[in-house]
Amino acid sequence: MTRALAAALLLAAASCAATHRNASAPEDAGSVVGVYRVTLEEEGRSARHARLLLWAQPPDRLHADLSAPVGGVRFSLDAGDGRICLVDTREGVAYVGQAGEPAIRVVAGVDLTVAEAVAALLYGTAAGDLTVAREGAPPGDLPARLHVARGARAMTLERIKTERAAPSRPLGTGVPPETLAVRPLSELSATVSEGDGS
Repeated sequence: MTRALAAALLLAAASCAATHRNASAPEDAGSVVGVYRVTLEEEGRSARHARLLLWAQPPDRLHADLSAPVGGVRFSLDAGDGRICLVDTREGVAYVGQAGEPAIRVVAGVDLTVAEAVAALLYGTAAGDLTVAREGAPPGDLPARLHVARGARAMTLERIKTERAAPSRPLGTGVPPETLAVRPLSELSATVSEGDGS
């Protein structure tokens, strides 16, 4: 993955199209994105830390860029309209599929559907055996802190900052970047599907 592509993904992550703006934002103000310190934990393994840029809109629009402690974006996930696109920047490949397919674990460390992730992030809603603790923001806004757990896996987000991003590339569409090779989401390697965010 080239530095140029990583930079392009960062630029895309920091920008939301006008058609997907946060409803509370002024029409020309851009969308709210959050930058978080993320801790991924699994029973019997030491915690891993990373940086996560997030944008979400109910019921199932989500954009998340996972960056390793050193280096640029490692994985970029974009979902909306029933589609998921997960870019593996190391391979320079966009994996695409339907919203029910596994992909969230790659950036969240926890098995979640896109809709579950958005509901937990914006409203603190937990489904089934999912545990959610949300703090520091009214419903519909990005939280100051979020902890989600399912089974032996857990993720904690601590917000570093929020900012308004200028429109550039539409987010929350599940459409892959035109410049990347595209493969089915089912072809994610075992390492990626296990949530390797390094």
